[in-house]
Amino acid sequence: MSAGLENRPVVRLRFESSREAARHILSSARTAEGHFLPVNAAELAARLESENFFVSASDAEALLRELAADGEAVEIDALAGYRWIAVA
Repeated sequence: MSAGLENRPVVRLRFESSREAARHILSSARTAEGHFLPVNAAELAARLESENFFVSASDAEALLRELAADGEAVEIDALAGYRWIAVA
């Protein structure tokens, strides 16, 4: 190893798509009893931004619609948002 490289901090990167992050957020939104909670686009956008994704509420809404179209989420209503569908 060349001089100077021994003391460099190790940087770990995690590559993940916003879709995968949205899936994780939806599937982990639960009550204390384990029931799935709905998440709306504004809440999803805020959670994605806290994980360093740059998304708007309309981007988050599109992700939720896409997950619903794929059968991974179901729309509760326009205000409540979408809820994860548990795979049996």
